[in-house]
Amino acid sequence: PAYMAPEQARGERVDHRADLFSLGVTLYRMATGRQPFKGSNAMAVLIALTTETPQPVRELAPKLPPELADLIDRLMSKDAAGRPRSAAEVSATVRRIVRDLQARKASPAAPAPAPAAPAQPVRTLPLPDRPEPDLSQSLPRPAFEVVEDAEQ
Repeated sequence: PAYMAPEQARGERVDHRADLFSLGVTLYRMATGRQPFKGSNAMAVLIALTTETPQPVRELAPKLPPELADLIDRLMSKDAAGRPRSAAEVSATVRRIVRDLQARKASPAAPAPAPAAPAQPVRTLPLPDRPEPDLSQSLPRPAFEVVEDAEQ
Protein backbone atom coordinates (compact mmCIF):
# COMPACT_ATOMS: atom_id res chain seq x y z
CA PRO A 1 0.00 0.00 0.00
CA ALA A 2 3.00 2.36 0.24
CA TYR A 3 2.60 3.28 -3.44
CA MET A 4 -1.18 3.70 -3.33
CA ALA A 5 -2.71 7.11 -4.04
CA PRO A 6 -4.48 8.74 -1.08
CA GLU A 7 -7.86 8.67 -2.83
CA GLN A 8 -7.39 4.95 -3.45
CA ALA A 9 -6.45 4.37 0.20
CA ARG A 10 -9.67 6.15 1.20
CA GLY A 11 -11.71 3.91 -1.10
CA GLU A 12 -12.67 6.77 -3.40
CA ARG A 13 -12.93 6.72 -7.17
CA VAL A 14 -9.53 6.74 -8.88
CA ASP A 15 -8.32 7.62 -12.34
CA HIS A 16 -5.00 7.62 -14.18
CA ARG A 17 -3.60 10.20 -11.75
CA ALA A 18 -3.41 7.48 -9.07
CA ASP A 19 -0.70 5.87 -11.22
CA LEU A 20 1.09 9.21 -11.40
CA PHE A 21 1.07 9.35 -7.59
CA SER A 22 2.69 5.88 -7.55
CA LEU A 23 5.32 7.13 -10.00
CA GLY A 24 6.01 10.04 -7.64
CA VAL A 25 6.52 7.64 -4.73
CA THR A 26 8.88 5.56 -6.89
CA LEU A 27 10.89 8.65 -7.89
CA TYR A 28 10.93 9.86 -4.28
CA ARG A 29 12.39 6.54 -3.18
CA MET A 30 14.93 6.55 -6.01
CA ALA A 31 16.03 10.11 -5.20
CA THR A 32 16.15 9.76 -1.41
CA GLY A 33 16.58 6.06 -0.67
CA ARG A 34 13.53 6.26 1.63
CA GLN A 35 9.86 5.47 1.51
CA PRO A 36 7.85 8.68 1.86
CA PHE A 37 5.10 7.02 3.91
CA LYS A 38 5.99 4.61 6.68
CA GLY A 39 4.06 2.54 9.15
CA SER A 40 4.44 -0.53 11.31
CA ASN A 41 1.72 -2.36 9.36
CA ALA A 42 -0.41 -1.95 6.25
CA MET A 43 -3.11 0.05 8.02
CA ALA A 44 -0.55 2.46 9.47
CA VAL A 45 0.89 3.03 5.98
CA LEU A 46 -2.60 3.71 4.60
CA ILE A 47 -3.24 6.24 7.35
CA ALA A 48 0.13 7.90 6.67
CA LEU A 49 -0.74 8.12 2.96
CA THR A 50 -3.87 10.10 3.72
CA THR A 51 -2.72 12.26 6.63
CA GLU A 52 1.05 12.83 6.60
CA THR A 53 3.31 14.97 4.46
CA PRO A 54 6.64 13.30 3.67
CA GLN A 55 9.92 15.03 4.33
CA PRO A 56 10.63 17.24 1.29
CA VAL A 57 12.79 15.67 -1.41
CA ARG A 58 15.05 18.73 -1.43
CA GLU A 59 15.96 18.19 2.22
CA LEU A 60 16.91 14.56 1.68
CA ALA A 61 18.51 14.97 -1.75
CA PRO A 62 19.82 18.56 -1.95
CA LYS A 63 21.82 17.84 -5.13
CA LEU A 64 18.69 16.79 -7.02
CA PRO A 65 17.80 19.34 -9.71
CA PRO A 66 15.10 21.61 -8.24
CA GLU A 67 12.90 21.09 -11.30
CA LEU A 68 12.90 17.33 -10.70
CA ALA A 69 12.17 17.80 -6.99
CA ASP A 70 9.22 20.03 -7.95
CA LEU A 71 7.92 17.37 -10.34
CA ILE A 72 8.15 14.70 -7.63
CA ASP A 73 6.27 16.98 -5.23
CA ARG A 74 3.53 17.55 -7.83
CA LEU A 75 3.27 13.82 -8.58
CA MET A 76 2.81 13.13 -4.87
CA SER A 77 0.11 15.74 -4.34
CA LYS A 78 -2.56 14.42 -1.95
CA ASP A 79 -5.16 16.04 -4.21
CA ALA A 80 -5.36 14.36 -7.63
CA ALA A 81 -6.14 17.75 -9.20
CA GLY A 82 -2.70 18.98 -8.06
CA ARG A 83 -0.90 16.25 -10.03
CA PRO A 84 0.11 16.49 -13.68
CA ARG A 85 -2.83 15.84 -16.01
CA SER A 86 -1.25 12.89 -17.83
CA ALA A 87 1.78 10.66 -18.22
CA ALA A 88 2.47 12.54 -21.46
CA GLU A 89 2.74 15.77 -19.46
CA VAL A 90 5.16 14.06 -17.05
CA SER A 91 7.22 12.75 -19.96
CA ALA A 92 7.37 16.20 -21.57
CA THR A 93 8.41 17.73 -18.23
CA VAL A 94 11.19 15.17 -17.74
CA ARG A 95 12.43 15.75 -21.30
CA ARG A 96 12.48 19.52 -20.66
CA ILE A 97 14.39 19.02 -17.40
CA VAL A 98 16.99 16.84 -19.15
CA ARG A 99 17.28 19.31 -22.04
CA ASP A 100 17.72 22.24 -19.63
CA LEU A 101 20.34 20.39 -17.59
CA GLN A 102 22.27 19.49 -20.74
CA ALA A 103 22.11 23.09 -21.94
CA ARG A 104 23.41 24.37 -18.60
CA LYS A 105 26.23 21.85 -18.71
CA ALA A 106 27.21 22.89 -22.25
CA SER A 107 26.94 26.62 -21.56
CA PRO A 108 30.37 28.34 -21.42
CA ALA A 109 29.00 30.75 -18.82
CA ALA A 110 28.26 27.90 -16.46
CA PRO A 111 30.61 27.65 -13.49
CA ALA A 112 33.03 24.78 -13.43
CA PRO A 113 31.35 21.68 -12.05
CA ALA A 114 32.39 20.43 -8.65
CA PRO A 115 34.61 17.37 -8.67
CA ALA A 116 32.58 14.22 -8.98
CA ALA A 117 32.14 12.14 -5.87
CA PRO A 118 33.75 8.71 -6.02
CA ALA A 119 31.45 6.13 -7.52
CA GLN A 120 29.50 4.20 -4.95
CA PRO A 121 28.12 0.73 -5.44
CA VAL A 122 24.41 0.40 -6.00
CA ARG A 123 22.60 -0.11 -2.71
CA THR A 124 20.20 -2.96 -2.48
CA LEU A 125 17.39 -2.96 0.01
CA PRO A 126 17.46 -5.94 2.37
CA LEU A 127 14.52 -8.29 2.32
CA PRO A 128 12.85 -8.86 5.65
CA ASP A 129 13.84 -12.03 7.50
CA ARG A 130 10.26 -12.65 8.49
CA PRO A 131 7.32 -13.95 6.48
CA GLU A 132 4.81 -11.51 5.04
CA PRO A 133 2.03 -10.75 7.54
CA ASP A 134 -1.38 -12.25 6.92
CA LEU A 135 -3.41 -9.14 6.19
CA SER A 136 -6.60 -11.02 5.36
CA GLN A 137 -7.76 -10.73 8.97
CA SER A 138 -6.87 -7.05 9.43
CA LEU A 139 -8.41 -5.57 6.27
CA PRO A 140 -12.14 -5.22 5.64
CA ARG A 141 -13.66 -7.76 3.28
CA PRO A 142 -14.64 -6.44 -0.17
CA ALA A 143 -18.20 -5.26 -0.63
CA PHE A 144 -18.57 -7.49 -3.69
CA GLU A 145 -18.21 -11.13 -4.55
CA VAL A 146 -16.66 -12.57 -7.70
CA VAL A 147 -19.03 -15.03 -9.33
CA GLU A 148 -17.81 -17.18 -12.21
CA ASP A 149 -20.07 -17.52 -15.22
CA ALA A 150 -21.02 -21.19 -15.65
CA GLU A 151 -21.79 -20.59 -19.35
CA GLN A 152 -18.15 -20.10 -20.31
